[in-house]
Amino acid sequence: MNKSIKTKLTKMTLLSIFLLLFQILFAEIAYTPFDHVEFGNTPWDRVLELSDGRYVALSGKSSKIFTLNGANIGIEQTIYNNERYISVRKGAENTIYAITLYSTLDVYEYDPSGGLNLLSSLNLRSPKADVSQASVNLCFEVANGIIIYESYETAFNGNEWISRNIVSVQNSSNPVLLDRTQIEYNQGYNGFFFINGPYIYIGNNGTIYMSNNPSAYPDSVAAVSQEQITIHFSAQIDNTIYFIYSNANTEYFIARLDLIDTTSINVTTLQATNIRQSFDMMLDNDELICVSGKNNADVWQIERYSRLSPNDWQQQDVAFFDNGLYKLFCTADGYFAAGFYQSMILKCSLNLVSIINESSSYLLYSVVMGRYLVLSESRSSTGTAGFRIFDLQTEELLDFYSTGFLKKNNIVHDANKLVFISQNIEVVEFDNNGIANLWIMPSPIGISQATVANDILALSGFIEGYWRIFIYSIGTSGMVLRSQSIVPHICANVGFYSPNHIQVNSYTTSGDNIISFYRVEEDYSLTYIHEIRTNGIGSLVAGNKIIQTHNDGVVIDISNPDQPSIIHEICLPSYGGWGGNFDGLGYFMVKDLFHSFILNSDFQVLGHLSGINTWFYQAGKFLNPGPTCVIKSRINALGNHNADLETMTYVSKISVYPNPFNPETTISFDLAVQSPVTIEVFNIKGQKVKTLVSNSYAPGHHSVVWNGSDAKGRTVSTGVYFYRMVTPTNTLNHKMLLMK
Repeated sequence: MNKSIKTKLTKMTLLSIFLLLFQILFAEIAYTPFDHVEFGNTPWDRVLELSDGRYVALSGKSSKIFTLNGANIGIEQTIYNNERYISVRKGAENTIYAITLYSTLDVYEYDPSGGLNLLSSLNLRSPKADVSQASVNLCFEVANGIIIYESYETAFNGNEWISRNIVSVQNSSNPVLLDRTQIEYNQGYNGFFFINGPYIYIGNNGTIYMSNNPSAYPDSVAAVSQEQITIHFSAQIDNTIYFIYSNANTEYFIARLDLIDTTSINVTTLQATNIRQSFDMMLDNDELICVSGKNNADVWQIERYSRLSPNDWQQQDVAFFDNGLYKLFCTADGYFAAGFYQSMILKCSLNLVSIINESSSYLLYSVVMGRYLVLSESRSSTGTAGFRIFDLQTEELLDFYSTGFLKKNNIVHDANKLVFISQNIEVVEFDNNGIANLWIMPSPIGISQATVANDILALSGFIEGYWRIFIYSIGTSGMVLRSQSIVPHICANVGFYSPNHIQVNSYTTSGDNIISFYRVEEDYSLTYIHEIRTNGIGSLVAGNKIIQTHNDGVVIDISNPDQPSIIHEICLPSYGGWGGNFDGLGYFMVKDLFHSFILNSDFQVLGHLSGINTWFYQAGKFLNPGPTCVIKSRINALGNHNADLETMTYVSKISVYPNPFNPETTISFDLAVQSPVTIEVFNIKGQKVKTLVSNSYAPGHHSVVWNGSDAKGRTVSTGVYFYRMVTPTNTLNHKMLLMK
């Protein structure tokens, strides 16, 4: 074969791999939220003031519209948006822009009489097939119908860069990506503003740029005079730009930027301050309020300045708080300070009037017995972090709290025990009534790994110059040490793959990754079986298989636990895999630090779910967590095994097209058997708009048209709607977007 043909084949192969990975990375599994569970905690870290004096907090999985009344807060609307927003901005009139954790731009319109309506979504994730991380928000600003959004990206090979996206939102219902470039971090922006003509850019390194065309690379027009500075925060207040920066001596300054003409600006340092990090600025009656992060004494504070002249500012008040306050708003009598753990109402002198909310932030970490959620918790006011247990059935937090770190034992499907490591080893056993048993003992020095199954606890650590595994029995006598063994490799993590077999994910001193297999004998001694060389250290035990949750991974058959063997090689679009679970019907959820992927029984990647902590808890159903609630969702279709899932018992196919639509859309469905069918339309508040059909249908293909009218024949407004299709065994929901 000649060289040119080889080159062409190589290019074709690489292109095929790229397209495959691209399809996998961006093929999102279709699912429908059908229920939610509130944890009773509401962070307020993404707050905006609306045009009618209300406020919106787009936080966690639930967003809320609320009002302030004296010392109290009133929630008027809660939206379970199934998204986790990391940054929000106001646009023209009643438009709100929000960036999700996964770099999706959502555009909302606020209607004072109808609440929030989702107008459009635009995916800003990098199309590069080798991106393993994207979505860390660095710059997200709206100016004159243009958005500049920068995110931090990491490749599988460790390369890092900033992805800059320039988006036109002149038409909010149809945002357009104008340009995407990769830049180095020191070329990134901290702020992007529009004042009387040119666009102004604040560089992370203190360079100021101007341009009349946001799609073109701007010209450098000025820089902060001090060397080695870092911009920490920038904001436009009226027609003036302010920013906070630090120099090489870690001194902090408030600076003001004045536009001289369309090609030149002036930067003036206004006031040296005792701050180390800033989140917000505001101007109220010629007083600059600086909401800072921690000061040089590691204390959160708010400073209030009086402006005696354009270049003369005097500090009037300063208040200190236990928690970070990310946004400040003027009220009739003072200020509303919004923070993740606390929100406060303050007087003009910054004296505290009331604490609106003090909460814990939760993330779903694991599921036990398909019922008990293990919630990672962080409580800033107490300085503690740990784990709580939430019962999905009773919707109550159980009487349990651990400040340790969780070592999951549910690597074995349907296990009912968890183990936590801190100063103590804590083993928690569950039954259908909650926590059945709790064993606690002091943690041996050097222990870093743990796993538990049935009445056996295995601990691993580096002790007296060797990596060792300790086997304990668990029972009425507590936790009793039965044996210990020296293992030859560095233990990354350990886990049971059968009631009395342990796998050890480890790596050698030369950097090779292996899985070693051991059997726990009746006398609790440990017998080595063999080891398998792999490409990573993450693995998932599901049914009678071990899946290596890493790119270029393998599938290991453990149907005979004494003879584990590789039966399949897979290419997972993941990096740094850390687990997942199994729905019991042949589908695997494989997760890494940034994605949740679904594999079928042939270990093909079907697509991803928008959440890194999603977890199967029933066949065809999963939990999607947030700081304030967890949303129960149903997968609409997976591969060729839909008949096994509850959602496909009567309905074999359902679709809505076009979507978005104007003025009408068609809901099509196929029935496997004769069935009564009801299809209803609801708005985003959950209010029924119209019943489309309520009849019995024969097996086969059927369709119904919705023309965008309500039950009285009135045309509904632009926004998000849901159809709900009900059969004797199914309740299917799907989102529709009406755009006018």
